[in-house]
This record gives sequence, structure tokens and C-alpha cells, in this order.
Amino acid sequence: MGEKFIRFVHPDFVRFAQQLHRDRVKGKIVPDEYEGYLVTKWGEKVSFESRVQRVRYKGRRAFIVIMVPLEKRKRLEKERCAQQKLEAIERMSQGIVREIDHCIGIVNACMKKLGSNSEGEVHRHEELMEGIKHLKLWHGNLSESLRCLADIHSPLNDELFPVKNVIEQTVITARHQLEKEKSQRGFPIHLKAFIRTSSAIRGNLKQIKSALLFMITNAIEAMPEEGEIYLTAEEREGFVNIFLQDNGTGIKKEHEEKIFDPFFTTKGENRMGLGLSLADAIIRRHGGSVELISHESNGTTFCIKLPVAPVKTKPKRVAPGRLIRDAKILIISEQDAIHDLLCQSLVQKGGIIFESITPTHAEKILRKKDLDVIIVSMETDWANPELILHMVRKYQKGVKVVFIPSNQKDMESLSTIQKDEEFFLVEWPLEMKRAVSLISKSIGAKEVQKNAE
Repeated sequence: MGEKFIRFVHPDFVRFAQQLHRDRVKGKIVPDEYEGYLVTKWGEKVSFESRVQRVRYKGRRAFIVIMVPLEKRKRLEKERCAQQKLEAIERMSQGIVREIDHCIGIVNACMKKLGSNSEGEVHRHEELMEGIKHLKLWHGNLSESLRCLADIHSPLNDELFPVKNVIEQTVITARHQLEKEKSQRGFPIHLKAFIRTSSAIRGNLKQIKSALLFMITNAIEAMPEEGEIYLTAEEREGFVNIFLQDNGTGIKKEHEEKIFDPFFTTKGENRMGLGLSLADAIIRRHGGSVELISHESNGTTFCIKLPVAPVKTKPKRVAPGRLIRDAKILIISEQDAIHDLLCQSLVQKGGIIFESITPTHAEKILRKKDLDVIIVSMETDWANPELILHMVRKYQKGVKVVFIPSNQKDMESLSTIQKDEEFFLVEWPLEMKRAVSLISKSIGAKEVQKNAE
């Protein structure tokens, strides 16, 4: 580029970077890894991690500086925390459902006993019976909500349906709700829908409709006066994006991290605070995500992303060099530089990439997706070869696993079980061309086995 590195350093970090470099050149002890800030040509501040390695270049001392952007790592850490929180919610909901069912069993026994009493005694207990009926109705609603949270990873009632259908059904139901709100509040709230996609999604139509209704209800409750709610659907990069926008009060900055937590509410003690939690759980269960875009006092926008169902076509014979195109590839790794290079190479060749950073998430993908190959980086903390092969045998018949060792020790340990033909081993040190070739070979092995069957 012909420019000095210091030109790209953010002014707040220039002094520290210069001092660090002077001390390193003088041979002083300085950290080899540190965080800092660069500046873009638009003046934006970008955080990065710098890793410095001492080398000899043409007989002289030199330094190789590798800069790794931190935005992606922070996003991945946030996703990891969200995944762990979701798993904790699932366990908690299962426990609460069991306890509530036990309590309602006792209530049912009491109702039977009251019902068997004489007519005079029953009359005296009418008020109590009415209260118990309300309790049972509350129990039914709460149990259904908690079971939805508790069954995040259970198999879906899988069906194929156009996005247009679920949105039209949601709008019809929501408009009935808005009519009731108008009679209670004395002012109208208008719901407008714009559908710009004819794509279909796969999953449970009833659950997707419930998720949208939960979010519309949340929007209605955030509007203290007459306003409008917009529901827009469009397709982008293999996903259906459903935007739900309102011009209500918005969400406070300090509440943004909590809105998807179960039982969190800012709308008073009479609300359970489960609507957005259930919506988020349902959308995640369908392989999607919910993103919040909020401006306090200026309304809220939610972006719901759901994967488009692939169109089934007749299988074509693919040349060996093009096997990666349209192949579904699961990559289990810690999202390091090798991971990024591998993803880039496979995407350029037309591969469809699924990424996993936790064993629960990996098992979920293995259970739901029809994969062509699984790539495992041995840098991953939990990447035990026997555990991964066990999961593959359970959910993915005939799919090969490609292990990428992080050092010579990994290479030697995997070589001891190389006789097992269920996986391939990339040689160390890693060469990307050789790794991609082995991945293509693994996909080809599945195709050969499929044709033989």
C-alpha cells in the first residue's frame, strides 16, 4: 500500500502504539498480544487484536504483525452466551412445568372431593370452585408457554408452506385483536402488511403464526395512542426477512439485553413477560433469529430471519471437481483465522456452510440438516473425535468427517484410529488446497455410497 502503519491507527491509540514499537525495537519486554483501535477512511473506530511475532528477514530482525478484528469475536461470544442462556431456560422450564403439573393434580383431587359433597355443601363452595376453574385456565396457558420453551430442541411438526399464507393468517387474527383494543382504548391502531416474496419455509405454521402474534401484541402494548404497525416480508440471501415495525414508545437502552428473557416485563405485575421469549424460542427452533432495532421514543423494529426452504430438484451427476457446489457443510471450530480461510474457500466454490461453536448446537444441526460433510478443527475445546463420530453415526448415515489437526500431537493421536473409514485426516502442517481437495473427496465418498444404495 505504500503507507505507514501508524496512519491507520486511531488517534486515541497512536501514542501507545508508537511507544510499544520503540520498546520492542530496543529489545525490551513488551506484550506480543494486545488490543487496539484502527480508523477507517470514514473516521470510524474499529477494534482489533494485534499479535506480533519476531522473525529474521534477509538476515535482519523483523516483526510480523497479525491484526484480527474483534467485532466478529464479540458477536460470537454474544451468540455463545445466548445459546447457553437458551439451554438454561429450557432446563428451567422443564422443571417448572413438572412442579405446576404436580400442584394442579392436587387441585383436581380437591375439586373431585368438593363435587362429591351434598348439594348444600356444593352451593357453599361455588365461589371456591369458580376460583379453581380460573386457576386451571391460567395453568393451561402458562403450561403451554413453558412447554414451548422447554421443547426448543424437540423435533418439529415439519410442513412446507408459503410465507404469504402465515402472514395473511396472522394479520386476520391480529385485526380481530385490534378491534377489541379499539373498543377498550377508544382509539384505533392500524396494521398494514406488505408481502414481497413468494418463497416457502419449512416448519410448524401454527407456531410461526403464534410467534408473530406475540410480537404484534408486544407492539400494541407499546403504543399509548393511535399508531401504525407495519409487517413486511422479503427474501434476501436465502432467508425470508420479516420486519415488524411500530411507532410506539420504543425500548430503553438498559432493557435491550433483557427483552427476550422469560418473565421480564415493563408492563406491570399482571403481565407474565413471556411473549417475546416464546417468539424468540420459536424462531430459533426453526433455524432463524430475531434482531432488535430500537430507538427510544421513536418506535421499535424487529427483524425476523427464517431460512427459505430449498427447492427440490432431480439429482444431477456432478463432476468430481465441482462436488463442493451446493454441498451442505458443517464446520465445528473456534472461528479462528484457519476457519475464516476455509469458509471463504468453500463459499467461493458454492458450498452451503453451517457453523457451530457448542456441542448442543452441533447436535441440533446434525439432527435437522441433511449434511454432505462435517469438518472439525481440533482447536475446538470439546472436539473429542469419539464424541463427534458417535453423533454422526446417530444422525448422519454415510456422511464423512474431516478432522483438521492443530498441531503434530493431534495428528499422531488421530492417526491411531485412522483405520476407521468414517473420517478423513488432513495432514499437518495444513495446506488449504490439500484440505479442500480432501473435503471434495469426502463428499464424493457419500455420493458413491448413496448411488450404491
